[in-house]
Amino acid sequence: MRSGRQVNESARKDTYDLIKKRLFGELCLIAIGLVRIATDNTIRNEFPEIAISLKTFEDSLKNDDAEDVEEALSGLYVRLHNLGSTYTQEEREVIQKKGGYHCYPGGLSPILLARNFISRDSVVVDLGSGNGLQGLLLQQIYPHKKTIQIEISGEMIRVGRLYQNALGIEDKRIEWVNKDILNASYDEADFIYIYRPARPVEGKDLYKSIAGRLLKKEKKTTIFSVADCLAPLIAGSFNICYDDGHLKIFVNYRFSCPFSVSVKKI
Repeated sequence: MRSGRQVNESARKDTYDLIKKRLFGELCLIAIGLVRIATDNTIRNEFPEIAISLKTFEDSLKNDDAEDVEEALSGLYVRLHNLGSTYTQEEREVIQKKGGYHCYPGGLSPILLARNFISRDSVVVDLGSGNGLQGLLLQQIYPHKKTIQIEISGEMIRVGRLYQNALGIEDKRIEWVNKDILNASYDEADFIYIYRPARPVEGKDLYKSIAGRLLKKEKKTTIFSVADCLAPLIAGSFNICYDDGHLKIFVNYRFSCPFSVSVKKI
C-alpha cells in the first residue's frame, strides 16, 4: 500500500483549525480522521455522496453550536461507516445461515472509552469490522501493536484499505482478514470489539463459539460488546465493569477494571 496521502491537507486547513477550536481530546482526533477520509480524492470520487455529510459538519463548525457539531460529526461518522456495505451472494448466504446482521455503526462513545484499555502493546480485533472504520480510528487515536479487522465482505475490506491509506496507517499495524468470524483466528488479541453480529436466537452457535474462545483466555482481555449477547455465556470468567445500555465492557475476573467513569453516548 502506498504511504502517500491523496488528500490535499492544505485545502482543509480552515476545517482542521475549526475542529481544534470546537472539539477537544480524542473527539478532536476522531473528527480530523473522518475529514481526512472524506476529503481523500480516491474516496471522494468513488463515493460523491460523502460531500453532503462533510458539508453539514463543516457548516456546524462555523455555527459554533456544540450539539449541532456533535450531531453533524456523528452523521459524517455513520456515512463513512456504511460505505462499501455490499455482499456477494455467497457472503449473504453465510450471513443468513447463522442469522447474521449486516454492518452497523457502534458509535463514537466506545472509541472514547477505549482510552482506558488500549496500550502500545495491545492487539485489537474487530469481529465483523465492516470497512474497518472503528478499528482504524482506534489505531489512529491510540497507536498500538496491531489491529485485526475480520470481515466476510471482500468489498468492505477493499473500502477499508482506502480508508487506511487516507489516514496514513502503516500496513504492519493493520491486518485485514477476509473470513467469517467463526473461521478466523484472533487468539493473540487482548482487546475485542464486537457489535452483535447475529440475532440472539439464530446466532446462538456463533455466540457459543466466541464465548468458548474467550473463556480460554489466560492473559488480561477486554471485551467491548455493543448490543451484547455474550454476558450469560461468559459470566463467572468476566466481570462487567461498564454498562450504559448500549455498550458493555468486560474484563477477566482476575483483573480489575481500570476506570470508573461515565461518558455521554455519541
